[in-house]
Amino acid sequence: DFWNKGLGRPLHEGCLRADGAWQRPFTGGVAIYNPKGNKPVTVTFEKPHRSRATGKSGLDHTVPAGDGDIFIHEAAAGGKGQ
Repeated sequence: DFWNKGLGRPLHEGCLRADGAWQRPFTGGVAIYNPKGNKPVTVTFEKPHRSRATGKSGLDHTVPAGDGDIFIHEAAAGGKGQ
């Protein structure tokens, strides 16, 4: 299942970000939900993460309004860069 693969266990409850998106950290990565009606948001990480939706690996990722994504810690994703 897309939403559960590689995430692991939740570290704590989700929180509303300053840009209007929701974020919840897990042992294997981070889930982001950007509500409909919000602007696209950029998620920036200190270490590379791989997007489950696009397969892109990097520090910066964009999540469109009305969409969500899962970002897997690069080590958990096998460390394969793109």
